[in-house]
Amino acid sequence: MVRARTLARVLAVVAMALMWPAGASAESDVISWLDSLSGPGPFYVRIPSISGQDQKLICAAKKDIHPFWADQFENGGDRWPCLTNSNEIKWYLSVHVDFLTTYDQNQFNEATKRSVNAQVLEAVWRWRLDKSFDAGLAVGWTGFTDGRDQSTFSRVNRFTLTPVTIMLRPGEWFKDNRWTRAVALRFNEAILFGDVTSAGFGGAPGVFSRGTELNGRWALTFDWLVAGIH
Repeated sequence: MVRARTLARVLAVVAMALMWPAGASAESDVISWLDSLSGPGPFYVRIPSISGQDQKLICAAKKDIHPFWADQFENGGDRWPCLTNSNEIKWYLSVHVDFLTTYDQNQFNEATKRSVNAQVLEAVWRWRLDKSFDAGLAVGWTGFTDGRDQSTFSRVNRFTLTPVTIMLRPGEWFKDNRWTRAVALRFNEAILFGDVTSAGFGGAPGVFSRGTELNGRWALTFDWLVAGIH
């Protein structure tokens, strides 16, 4: 009976998270990164209920590895350890997704306004060095598309590597509860490989050209699942 009630809470919180706008945390995470990227931008959240989401897929306590829906680690402890961001976690693998757009604006100082969309997908691996501090790396892909009918330019695909990604939960320095586990600061140092040119994004040739770039990005994040299930 208790397990059924817990499962009902999980499903209710998942539904709420899908309906709730992603808000400033998602926007800050990726907009700051793409805004500092040379070329088109800045970018804004395109699909609020999905953009900027980080979902743990696998969590591990030492050699005890489980998928995110696991009820408990083998040594007991917190229920739903992956979903509640348990302090028993030693490392985890997550996926990060973003859907963004510039909306209509003057790209590369053009007279006519147009939009560029961006789709971001990253696999993130972090180690929990302390209950308040995770550090790791990420690999991913960013695709840029014409915001209207694909007539201005064809899809531009770029590989990304994030050699440094950090999650800091300062509330855990003082107390451990659902709120201190749910609120975090995230810092990534990401590399976007490949050239970005005005011609590649449908602009005039020779107006703009830039190669591989290293960009820092900050985000304030809130995990609705952790706050609702813990």
